[in-house]
Amino acid sequence: MRMPEKRFTGNMTTSKTEILLAAYNGERYLEEQILSILNQDCDEWFLTVSDDGSGDSTKEILDRYVKEYPDRIRRIESGRQFHDAKEHFFFLLEKSTGDSVMFCDQDDIWEKDKVSSSRKLLRDDIPCLVCSDLKVVGEDLSLIDPSFFHYQGIWEEDFKLSCLLYRNSVTGCTCLLNRKLVDLLLQIKDRKQMIMHDYAAALLAGIFGEIIVNKKAEVLYRQHGDNALGAQKKGFSYLRNKMTSARSSVKAKKAQVRELISSFGLDEELLKDFAKEKSGASFYLSHREDITSLPLLLGFLLYG
Repeated sequence: MRMPEKRFTGNMTTSKTEILLAAYNGERYLEEQILSILNQDCDEWFLTVSDDGSGDSTKEILDRYVKEYPDRIRRIESGRQFHDAKEHFFFLLEKSTGDSVMFCDQDDIWEKDKVSSSRKLLRDDIPCLVCSDLKVVGEDLSLIDPSFFHYQGIWEEDFKLSCLLYRNSVTGCTCLLNRKLVDLLLQIKDRKQMIMHDYAAALLAGIFGEIIVNKKAEVLYRQHGDNALGAQKKGFSYLRNKMTSARSSVKAKKAQVRELISSFGLDEELLKDFAKEKSGASFYLSHREDITSLPLLLGFLLYG
């Protein structure tokens, strides 16, 4: 990928989108990701990077870009190791200063208009999350599917709160969160109950504000052996894996919602119905118009 021209002006300010990159042993793809960010078609962003004790050359790569683009990239240190993407991103959220934030994986590539197109859609009057589709690509960037939504069987209704409770269709590396939503995320009392940072953000946006979906694929979502969480094409093996993990998955999702109810004093019937220890059949009967996934439906009926 071509090195960008040094056309940047000004400094990192609170009126820009802050891109949060949590790195760990990312030397193979990290530089391509950083270059794709530097090649964005707008200037309303800055990049905050943090390394989780990498044993490869990740630190050296980050240091080089911080030195070369001091008005655009900053590096912060936690003084500890997370070895957990969720906790690492929550640390970055705590340190963030931008008027909005984006989550960034170390192994993807962003389209040039990712930041600008997301900023155009973002609301600032309510807690708001903008997410987009992705292109699923191989390790060498060969195209697997032009649409992650198609690849995973994600539909427009899957972004409703009633669907998000049992299936997160929001991919973190596509997200833009406004400051109101970030502030809510940081009010969660027991973050250990959250499955992932992006899942928590999606639920809070669904509860308190709005999720806006950009159907254009703004990220090349690279699939390789080291992915923390990758794309899985739907089919027999996908359904089998979903059913195998259904019991623990349902339990974790209920605990997540119970924590949100506790943290924010929520009283919505939908949330309380979902959070009950044994609510599978009754929840389905009350909200069956929203349950479109066969493995999740079976999982809830058997284990919910």
